Amino acid sequence: MLVAFDTETTGVNYWHGDRPFLVTFQFESGRQARFRTMVDPFTRKIVWSKQRLADMQRLFSDPDLHFVAHNLKFDRRMLEGIGLSLPSHIDDTFVAMHTLRSHERHGLKAVCKRYLSIDDDDEKELTRATISARRIAKKRNWQLAEDVAADYWMAPREVCLKYALRDVERTLALWQNVSPLLDEEGCREVYDREMRLLRVTAELETRGMHIDLAVVDQMIERYEKVVDSLTDKIETNTWVGFSCTKPNDIRKLVYEKLSVVPTVFTEKGLPCADKDVLRDIDHPTILDIRNWRAADSAISKLTQYKELAVGGVLHPDFQQNGPITGRYSCKMPNLQNVSKGIQEDERVIPVEAREPFGPREGWLWIAFDYSQVEARLLAALSHEPTLCEAFKEGRDVHKEMALRIWGDESKRTLAKQIVYATIYGAGKEIIAKKFNISLAAASAAIRQFHKAAPRIRAYSRELQQELADNGYIRTLGGRRIYTDPARPYAVLDHKIQGTAADQTKMAMLRVHTFLPSLPDTHLISTVHDELILETKHEFTPATYRKVMALMSETWPEVTIPLDVDASIIRKSWAKKEKVKL
Repeated sequence: MLVAFDTETTGVNYWHGDRPFLVTFQFESGRQARFRTMVDPFTRKIVWSKQRLADMQRLFSDPDLHFVAHNLKFDRRMLEGIGLSLPSHIDDTFVAMHTLRSHERHGLKAVCKRYLSIDDDDEKELTRATISARRIAKKRNWQLAEDVAADYWMAPREVCLKYALRDVERTLALWQNVSPLLDEEGCREVYDREMRLLRVTAELETRGMHIDLAVVDQMIERYEKVVDSLTDKIETNTWVGFSCTKPNDIRKLVYEKLSVVPTVFTEKGLPCADKDVLRDIDHPTILDIRNWRAADSAISKLTQYKELAVGGVLHPDFQQNGPITGRYSCKMPNLQNVSKGIQEDERVIPVEAREPFGPREGWLWIAFDYSQVEARLLAALSHEPTLCEAFKEGRDVHKEMALRIWGDESKRTLAKQIVYATIYGAGKEIIAKKFNISLAAASAAIRQFHKAAPRIRAYSRELQQELADNGYIRTLGGRRIYTDPARPYAVLDHKIQGTAADQTKMAMLRVHTFLPSLPDTHLISTVHDELILETKHEFTPATYRKVMALMSETWPEVTIPLDVDASIIRKSWAKKEKVKL
């Protein structure tokens, strides 16, 4: 029998003590079950009775029940956190909806309102009741959360229960509707792969990434001194009370005091005062403002790491089913945008946010990173001979393109940027700004590139036709991507990024299966095209080659080798030692 379940919790951060206070079940037969415990209003701690835990465990241990949840990774962690053991196979309507319609929002209420015409009046009612209850709780000195939803336990029980039961009703009805669609639309294989990966993702989060909080404190102190020094200097050169973060102050400085002629405007018709405008202005005070912002941003990031770390370990929330392409995203904190300390403008302070990250004492990190995977997939899928031959023979493809187009290998960086601009759908404006050349020169460079590699543009047109015919495109891994018809130029980006996402995810599954043969070794992170392992033992050359081979394994259509580089991190993520085999 099919059974949907859901949790209501004291917050979303398991690692900082949030736990479920209400668990609800909806059986296919129409029966419902609910289990609730008390929340200490002063500490927000909960304690489940042995009897209630035993009753729930009996349900989860029943072999005749087939369970489904919406956002299983969250619910599983919360329930296992109070001592329950859940079946290995549970379906997930959140993953199913992302597999079927990755371009849409996948919140349970939004999906059920859109496809099942189930209103969200219960959520609105509970929110109003909770806001009212929080006013009373504040007077009683109860501990309130920042998010209203984390205080649903304060609302009248019958209102909270109505909401919770409606959620499991939604989940059950949604699965009954979307499960057949996975087969009808040829998406079952992708869904099954994502579900296998869900446990791997949870293990990444559980292991977490070690961070040296003493180094974090030192870095914060260093950047605070920069901010203090620049604040005084900037005020001296502008006016008292000038703020580096207020657009109106920036606008007044740039367009009134410095008399810069505005060329870019906001939707409201005001001259732009964003970072792109500042980057193009060569003035010492503007450079000071950019440095102030870089240092202030570093403080914010480092402070967040410090606040979220538990025992010197960050347990991020890896969003396996976030972006439209199937790529991972990450939050709480975002470990996919940890700065490497590389700035486009060498005059601006480099923010090396990777410095405090590193392996636990007595451990190593080993990073395996795909080499130019997007450019390789572009070559393989477009069958562009110039790129294919260079990659197959191990030559520098960007230098090759520079020589072929301009007869000048010093233009390698320009050729590389055009390759990636082609993938991402960027135009002449980006190239012109990047290389400080005119729009005409940028247009000419792009034309010359496509003349030398004509199959790329032809392949893009083929994908646009596929989108027009079907309303979506498919990656090599079988993933459907519903590219916006108003942005047909994005199909090439979605095809390449989506296929790269499939490649990385399949590699994660293969590497994870191999890990039990390596003692004391864990997969701890995926950052773009990189997998990071934490191990107590130096890898042998054979082990390196095995992991690389597992990651390089790909589809028959990809006739170009997907090379993988390896690096060792002994102390700090900022310092990698390249592995030479």
